Amino acid sequence: MKTRKFFTVVLTTLVICATAMISGCRKDDVVPTGQDTNPNLSNRGGLAFIVKNQAGNRVQGATVGITLSQGELVTNNYLASRITDSNGSADFGKLNPGNYYYEVDVTIGSTSYHGEGVIQVQAGVDLTQELTLQ
Repeated sequence: MKTRKFFTVVLTTLVICATAMISGCRKDDVVPTGQDTNPNLSNRGGLAFIVKNQAGNRVQGATVGITLSQGELVTNNYLASRITDSNGSADFGKLNPGNYYYEVDVTIGSTSYHGEGVIQVQAGVDLTQELTLQ
């Protein structure tokens, strides 16, 4: 009987402590790192690419990938990738300000094209970068 009473007291104490710990946590205690989670899109900038061939015609079906570092670009560890639509456009929407590394790959006929670079996204600015296949 004493063991049962002791067990009940210990269990009750643990439940009270757990409840106090859980209720003491606040959502804003956690500070996110990396990409800004602020839903205010004015703090972000738009990024889109238009891929063209040497004749200036827009290219459908090109793969454009973006990363946050050169190392991620080398390993194809994309933050996001898009395939150009019938207008040659690949839109990444609103992104946090900063440098984004990009690469584009497409095969037209039997010729493969590859290009890469870095571009800076600024808050409140929508940027469309034209890429011409060489």
